[in-house]
Amino acid sequence: MSVNTKTLGDIGEAKAENYLLDHGCKIICRNYRRRFGEIDLIYFDHDTLVFAEVKSRTTNRYGKPAEAVTPHKVRKILTTATQFLQEHPCYQTAPVRFDIISISKQISWMKNSFNGESLILG
Repeated sequence: MSVNTKTLGDIGEAKAENYLLDHGCKIICRNYRRRFGEIDLIYFDHDTLVFAEVKSRTTNRYGKPAEAVTPHKVRKILTTATQFLQEHPCYQTAPVRFDIISISKQISWMKNSFNGESLILG
């Protein structure tokens, strides 16, 4: 039985969230959506504010899940993260990191997957 991509994504995000909680992270927000895009999970890993993209695949036939995070997707995440920080100034002084959590047969937590130097705070 095949699972549609929305359901697979929801299952993957729940697995990622539980994995992060098991590793001592504190979840701040799930599925933060703005007109620019969406960030699957926002959490603290110790004192670092992390914006994470969760990618799930049932098979690597068409590539590994993390390979689906394209430069276009990265730009959308950076823009959406900027919006989050503008809306929540209490987090603006925290160090920021961007992770990808890849889920197929196992969970792979790729910390600092791309650079957020282009964040612009108003």
